[in-house]
Amino acid sequence: ADISDGVKGKIVPILVAVIFSAAYSYFDGKKIKAVLTAAFCAVCVFLPEFLYFIPLAIYDAVLENRMWVFAIAAAAVNFQNTPLLTFILITAFSGIAALLKYRSKSLQKMKKQFTELHDSSREMALKLEQSNKELLKNQDNEITLATLNERNRIARDIHDNVGHILSSAILQVGAMIATASDEASKENLKQLNKTLTGAMDSIRK
Repeated sequence: ADISDGVKGKIVPILVAVIFSAAYSYFDGKKIKAVLTAAFCAVCVFLPEFLYFIPLAIYDAVLENRMWVFAIAAAAVNFQNTPLLTFILITAFSGIAALLKYRSKSLQKMKKQFTELHDSSREMALKLEQSNKELLKNQDNEITLATLNERNRIARDIHDNVGHILSSAILQVGAMIATASDEASKENLKQLNKTLTGAMDSIRK
């Protein structure tokens, strides 16, 4: 029975500490975490065997809320009943736990910053790619517009210059047909007039 009670006295604090740590990791609310930490610290005040798990409570609670200070208070209350070596070890392991939690938090923060930076860089790369596509599209549109403008300019020059010359030639041939006395010459001039008129129609098209 004594052995059984001794085993229970060792196992129960371990189970309670594990349950506390699991619950602390499971819940997200700050108030719930503060209540859990306060409850564990209160247990440490009345049951000195729980003092060995104060480093675990400090690792869970430090940087999360200020309730971990009560764990130190609990250790101080039971200091007179705690061997000096045990108190030194608990204090040392508590400091190590706080340092590990700080390093863990710093690493999580760095990972979060890296993820945000990676996501923002990918977003910027996608925006840059989209901007390049739009730029190339605008460049193609400008080239097409410049080509159309050049075509219109050439067509206008042909219509204004060559068309004017052909119009004058058609008028001159018409006058020559009206004044010609030879039927053969008239026929040749009519054929020339027909050719010039066809050329004028082609230029207009």
